[in-house]
Amino acid sequence: MRAAKQKRDDIVRPFNSLKSFDRLTDAGVSERQAREFIGIFEESLDASVENLTTKPELQAAELALRADIKTVETTLRSEIQASEAAIRSDMQASEAAIRSDMQASEAAIRSDMQASEAAIRSDMQASEAAIRSDMQASEASLRAEIKSEATAIKAELYEQGKKLSALESGQALMQRLFFGGTLAILVGIGALFLHQG
Repeated sequence: MRAAKQKRDDIVRPFNSLKSFDRLTDAGVSERQAREFIGIFEESLDASVENLTTKPELQAAELALRADIKTVETTLRSEIQASEAAIRSDMQASEAAIRSDMQASEAAIRSDMQASEAAIRSDMQASEAAIRSDMQASEASLRAEIKSEATAIKAELYEQGKKLSALESGQALMQRLFFGGTLAILVGIGALFLHQG
């Protein structure tokens, strides 16, 4: 402690109390007041000098401050690492949740697409069956129509054949009559020539 006071005394210029006393009394201050004032000033000066920091004290304070800074730095690094780990964990959890949501959405979309595809396929099959049924009905109707028309044509041809056959019979009769008449005429002419001759 004495070494510290001595070093402080080396730093602070010594206070000349006698010179200060003379100045105060010359200025009209009573001796008693001058002594009190100088005593108070010296006590105050001693207290101020006591509070002065020496180089070793500064070095010790610096070491303590460095240790405190290192402790704070270690604490901060630990807290940053913990925060980083927590953020990383939160990010992984969020990523997993997003991936799960995406997979669920993808599965729902796939299911909807399959349902739509099945509905379209069912509609197409129903349309195809209806078209096939309509085509079969149209085909049956056309066949019936063609059959009916063929029957009518056959009946007409039969009637035409009968008419033609009758016509042919009439023609043959006419030919016979014509040839018979012609022959009779020729025989008559021949007989006439014979009779005249």
